[in-house]
Amino acid sequence: MEDKLSRRKRRGARGLAVAAIGGLGLSALGVIGAAPAAAVPVQQTINYHCVFPLIGNQPLTVDVTSDIPAEIPVGEMTPAFEITATAHITGAITNGLRAVRAHTIEGTATADAVLSVPESPELPVAVDVVIPSHDIPQTPGAEWDLVATGAAPQLVFTQPGHGEIFVENMVQRIDPKREDGTSVWPGGQNVQCTKDPGQDDPFAEFEITDGTPTPTPTP
Repeated sequence: MEDKLSRRKRRGARGLAVAAIGGLGLSALGVIGAAPAAAVPVQQTINYHCVFPLIGNQPLTVDVTSDIPAEIPVGEMTPAFEITATAHITGAITNGLRAVRAHTIEGTATADAVLSVPESPELPVAVDVVIPSHDIPQTPGAEWDLVATGAAPQLVFTQPGHGEIFVENMVQRIDPKREDGTSVWPGGQNVQCTKDPGQDDPFAEFEITDGTPTPTPTP
């Protein structure tokens, strides 16, 4: 089990480099006309340590939510289900932002995820989210929430069976701005966030069905 988890984490760290996955029997094609299956709400709280400019390594808790189908037929495009990530900003992070005279913050983030399905048990997938502009509280030590949203890539599966999604590390590109609207760091700064050990549960699970209709019993 430990070897499998360590392999999954190593491959998850390469998720940012994944640009095409069609050769593995999955494809991120355009939207097709099939109606999406009923979605099930999923939620996971993930604890990270993130290396911020000037204040260094800081704990950060993120709640990740989405609505993911419980069943996905073989050959049918998955919906572009929305991802919401709510970061609980600590007082130490607030003080660091205030120290550089930041009044708002915006940016993007890319999360490494690992998709485990029958045709590809450890497939790295990148999920991008956008951090819209948010006012930074100017009270020393204030704690507040920063919400980012995005959409998972759409995929087509070719083999039936059980599927799981694991959320791993992430990289934020933050752009804090001063009161006059100028960036503290022109172009922004990367913040690398590493998932704390011991958080190995999947974010979501689903079944890939073969699409064969169940015959109606004859009375």
